[in-house]
Amino acid sequence: MNTAFLLLSTCAIAFLGYFLTGRSIASPSVLFIVPFVFAIIDGLFYYKEWLFNIHIETMSIVLICMVVFVLSSCVVHGFSNFFTRRKVINIESNFIKNEAAERKLYISMIVFQFVSLIICFVAERNIVSSYGYGGSISDVIGGYNDLLKFSDSDVALTGIPALLQGLMIGVSYISAYFFARDFLYRKDRNKNLAVAFFVVSILCLVVNGSRTGAFGLCLAAFVMYLIRKKKDNSFSGLLNLNIKYIIYPLAGILLVVVLFYLSLAWLGRDKESDFLYYISVYLGAPLRNFDLTFYDGIPRSQYFGQFSFKYLYLTIVRFGLAPQDALVGAYPFNSFHGYWLGNVYTIFYSLIADFGTAGCILAVVLMAIISQILYEITVRTINDSLLISVVYGYLSFHLFMSFFSCNFYQNLTSMSFVKFLIPVILISYLYRSSFKRI
Repeated sequence: MNTAFLLLSTCAIAFLGYFLTGRSIASPSVLFIVPFVFAIIDGLFYYKEWLFNIHIETMSIVLICMVVFVLSSCVVHGFSNFFTRRKVINIESNFIKNEAAERKLYISMIVFQFVSLIICFVAERNIVSSYGYGGSISDVIGGYNDLLKFSDSDVALTGIPALLQGLMIGVSYISAYFFARDFLYRKDRNKNLAVAFFVVSILCLVVNGSRTGAFGLCLAAFVMYLIRKKKDNSFSGLLNLNIKYIIYPLAGILLVVVLFYLSLAWLGRDKESDFLYYISVYLGAPLRNFDLTFYDGIPRSQYFGQFSFKYLYLTIVRFGLAPQDALVGAYPFNSFHGYWLGNVYTIFYSLIADFGTAGCILAVVLMAIISQILYEITVRTINDSLLISVVYGYLSFHLFMSFFSCNFYQNLTSMSFVKFLIPVILISYLYRSSFKRI
């Protein structure tokens, strides 16, 4: 009964967030809440096996966080509409493109991705070989991915490969911006280069051992596409939704899910589990894991924000500014009545462990404010500001993954985010320079 009420309430809050924050499925409220709807539905398929009747304490904190997220986003949206009176310049309307300069920009970025990919792969192969892994592509990708997640040693790339790895992620999300603009949105003359750039970027993320990163790139492209459609009023909302906006995303999600499962062998993982159950471990199980631990009592972290800012602590420890025990690795694996539930616990676990229940709610409010401000700016300037649009596309994925883990704060406060911003800022300037005033 509790789970059914949680599902209905979550759907109601999602619709409320949709209508109160601009009627866009690319808005932060929708991206944050809707994945929980699918997680709850998925968990209901294993209601008997997992005893998926969420405790009332868990249900309360989840619903409170969703409500304050929507209300905070609504306030930001209202202030944005009230105070935004200036006319935003659209450089794609007031300027003409220098297509030759833009093609050179595309080609340069594709070459950069390939070179960076090779350098990072060689560095990863050197690391995994010292731990006894083989040298094949599958061994390197899977081995490095396992070491990052489960090794007690610091196996992160260092020096130039580490810098290139961060830059490569930034360039990859730039590819999502151009893919959304030149291929999905308007079929530009440079659409073939946009597709090639996007595909190479997905390859870069996969070779670096990140399947979710590749999914994030696709989601970012779709989000930026929807914002463009909303800006020109060709996609005015759910009430006027074209059937293709339902079929294409669902087909894309299905394809991503299948590829996600089939990629297990490439990443060196066990693929013996049932396909649907394996997906449920990543979709519905995190909420059940959080329910079990929250009901029993989540132990507080030793250091402020230790889980929520885990990648920041990694940098701090490297500089000797915090003790070694400030580092946290993968969360413990969990099971229930013999059913394996994985080791992810939603965003709420980390926030409560770090800040307590009240602090968790405040952290959700801050997350809503940050993401809604970026969204409002993106809606008004997507044709003008590559920088803000790409940053929102990047954070929208981590917001979307809140049903899974604390991706938002972990990545926002990491050195990887700083490296991500470097090419985004640079190429944003070059992008504007590729236009000529009419």
